[in-house]
Amino acid sequence: MEMHLSKIIIAIPTMIWLSLIILNIDRNIKSFIKKLILSLSAISFLTIIYLNLDSMWMLPKIELFIPQFPSSIGLAFIGLFIILTIGYVFSLILLPESSIIQRIITMLGLGLGINAALFIILGIFMIFTTFNAIIIQFTFLLIAFIILSRRSYVLHIDFRMKVGNIKIPKYNFATIIMITITIGFIFFILYPLIVTPVIEWDSLVYGINYAKVIFENSGIPLIAGPSIGKEMSFNYPPGHQVLVAYLFNLTNDPDEFYYRFLASIVVIGVILATYELSKALLCNQYQSLLAVITLCGIIILYWDQTENYNIYITFFSTSSMLFIIKALSLEFEDEKMKNFNIIITLFCSFAGLISYIGVPLIGMMIIMHLIIFRRISFKRLIYHLLLSLIIMSPFYMRNLLLLGNPFYPMLGIGKYLDQTLYKSAIQHFKNYFILTNINIDYLIKSCLWVPALFYLITFTTNDLSKLKLRDSEYYWLRILLYSYPLLIPLAAFLFHAPFPRYFLMAYPIFTVLLSKILPLNSIKQSLMEKIISTIILLAIIGFSVLTITSSKSVVIFEDKVDYIVTHYEDAVIWKWINVNTQENDVIATYEIREYYINRKIMLLDGYTAIPLYKMADINEALEYLHQHGVKYVLSVPWASPQDIRMPPAYDWLIITKYFGNHSLLPPVYIAPNGATIYSIKSMSEEELFKTFSKYNLVPPLKKLKLNITILNITQPPSGRIYLPIPCDYARGQIHVWVNSSNKLVSIELWEGIINLNVINWWEKYNVKSRSPPLSIGLGAKNPELIWNIDKGGYLTLMIVAWEPIAHPFNVTVNIEFYNKWEIRQNNSRGEINA
Repeated sequence: MEMHLSKIIIAIPTMIWLSLIILNIDRNIKSFIKKLILSLSAISFLTIIYLNLDSMWMLPKIELFIPQFPSSIGLAFIGLFIILTIGYVFSLILLPESSIIQRIITMLGLGLGINAALFIILGIFMIFTTFNAIIIQFTFLLIAFIILSRRSYVLHIDFRMKVGNIKIPKYNFATIIMITITIGFIFFILYPLIVTPVIEWDSLVYGINYAKVIFENSGIPLIAGPSIGKEMSFNYPPGHQVLVAYLFNLTNDPDEFYYRFLASIVVIGVILATYELSKALLCNQYQSLLAVITLCGIIILYWDQTENYNIYITFFSTSSMLFIIKALSLEFEDEKMKNFNIIITLFCSFAGLISYIGVPLIGMMIIMHLIIFRRISFKRLIYHLLLSLIIMSPFYMRNLLLLGNPFYPMLGIGKYLDQTLYKSAIQHFKNYFILTNINIDYLIKSCLWVPALFYLITFTTNDLSKLKLRDSEYYWLRILLYSYPLLIPLAAFLFHAPFPRYFLMAYPIFTVLLSKILPLNSIKQSLMEKIISTIILLAIIGFSVLTITSSKSVVIFEDKVDYIVTHYEDAVIWKWINVNTQENDVIATYEIREYYINRKIMLLDGYTAIPLYKMADINEALEYLHQHGVKYVLSVPWASPQDIRMPPAYDWLIITKYFGNHSLLPPVYIAPNGATIYSIKSMSEEELFKTFSKYNLVPPLKKLKLNITILNITQPPSGRIYLPIPCDYARGQIHVWVNSSNKLVSIELWEGIINLNVINWWEKYNVKSRSPPLSIGLGAKNPELIWNIDKGGYLTLMIVAWEPIAHPFNVTVNIEFYNKWEIRQNNSRGEINA
């Protein structure tokens, strides 16, 4: 595997960290390396601020979205109430006595997990309807009440309010300030999550989109193949998607609000679990609140990651860690400890129903048993593993039986996987490594904070002595236990794909241990350690506060698409498809963010498209598309020659070579970022001119000959052609030459649409190319221009006159477009020059 910069940055501190643990080297050397790692961490956080300082102080706007709550939201609250009721009753069985916060955490975890497991079973058998879901829920409630009655547990609720017994906690001023800051941070986390539409990439691929498909099919349909979109991801564990689909069933409305609504509940659970974990480890009110504030600050920086499955994994991993700490702080034969063990097993198993990355959390439960197995029968570990297997096996057996791989499509093993297209998908992810190494800001945000956690795990766990462990005997197991929430995402980051969202599950333990070394505690530390740890804290909290408060203005959006366009320019073309195509039209595309496209999608790197890659004749390929109901082909920038993430399958497909050919695949709409919709029906040049004239654009035909008028109403006098460039023309060329009527003119290509009423446009827009170059002269007679197209989008082709004119005059402009395949052919013939 290639060793990219992101891997090196993480691999080096990993090796240092492992060396410290395994070798247990001399104290002086350890102290030096300890300060070195901590210094690197502080530098990384300061670099984050430095790279974003200008944007923080000069943010042009805050984007607000007017809430648009669905009309059936009341039914969703009823569904959530049923889910939490199941969790509450089972929490009474496992933890008859518990604090309020622990009760909430247990209720939420058991409610989400038990219902997800039940709904997955219904989904596997394609009987996931509202009626069946409610029947199975009330059946489990009945079972729970029977268990409670056999345990002689009496649920006593006293509705009488005795004013004299009400005690209001007394907090000092510092505590009140910290609580206020915490509430403020939580608001800024929940507001965009509850109010704004879903925009996170993976959520649009297999988060909300997967839930919508489950709702529409009353179960988990068999959709499999080599596409990096739904064909792969619709066979990932659908734990949180079935919960959302349950709300869809109750309301009969697949509104994405319910996806965000459920995620916001889980975010609160993560915050509460982090608070309880810090209390269990640190036993300090200030440090516990500080850990929560720091966690909120990090979540604000990566708030979009709270929409997807990672927030559920984070909740179950943090809650499992909490109950492990609780269990290890009890006597080994304590009955409550046994119940904690069951909860830990359940939570770790539920994580395996959310994502493949949640399956290794079972290791946390195993580590805990390894720590205490000498005091407790080893058979108990076997029982817990069997319980975990029972919970997770239905879905993984489904994958094994239907697809030949329980972890489909990992390792390229399984049915419906064309190996050539699968290799294309793998190359796409490898290309992502290259992209992240180019983006230094992304790199630092995603992985340079990791050394700080290495430091915290290695040098603070010795001080967490509330646990009933013998340091000499269990040192390495304790280190492994605290490291586990980091090791899982670290492995995924290094060996799968460099997505920073993987590290979300490590943030809670990171913030807890970080608050341990701050100057608020009584542990003796060097001045350097206190200063550096404070810098890290201020970098996290300060950056998040500035992100919230530094915008100059507020922009309010009422239309969902208008808001989404601020994050994805492609959304313009999604809206065009929904408005301008028929409901039964099929769209062929490499685009995988399907949720907002209300049409059936045929994935061009998917199972149905496999025969296309064996065709050498374009007409045969178009006929195949027609037989499958395809009317349009959508091409988007990220899966085109202009982006390094382009899947190699794009180059292998016969139809991509003919994009823009008006007799085969004419463009009918081009978005401002170059995303293009092509028709598979031939169109005449006249039809294309009529189509694009509605947008005041000239169609990007392969060959254009236009007569334009040079007007003297602009200074300098000019004539303008507005050209939309498809993203598929990237790495191609545009060739322009002008018959200038014996006048001195220049050919200029400008980025964007420059209207005639814009004054001093050269100060406001970027010029792409110019002929003749300014070093040669302002203008020339009959100039020519060849420009290598770097990306799609709108261009203004400007013919500028550089001599006094008394009256407007006409010039003839010839334009030719060449894609990258035509460039290769023509260069080999010597017909055009780069």
